[in-house]
Amino acid sequence: MHELRYGRRSLALDLVEEFRHPAIDMLTVSLVNWGVLKEGDFYRETDGGVRMTPEALKRYFGAYERRMAKPFSDPDGEQTVSFRALFRTQAESLEKLVLEGRPYEPFLVQ
Repeated sequence: MHELRYGRRSLALDLVEEFRHPAIDMLTVSLVNWGVLKEGDFYRETDGGVRMTPEALKRYFGAYERRMAKPFSDPDGEQTVSFRALFRTQAESLEKLVLEGRPYEPFLVQ
């Protein structure tokens, strides 16, 4: 769980955490492996941070949108779902936990 801090959207960060590896990390590694993102697509800021060029960001977010919409088999293999739909389902599940005390089942990669 992310620590509460003024201005930080801790709950949103916590919700995203279970999807970090299957949705974001795997996408990013794939884009590097396929040569879509290369070393020249990044630059260092004066504060030491590393940023993507605007052109690289366009490619990344295009691939991100396709990844979020692409259907895949859910962990039970019973239905097809997209990450975008799964994000909503998990947020609704958390809502039911908080308001009704229903158990929360995290998304697990199998």
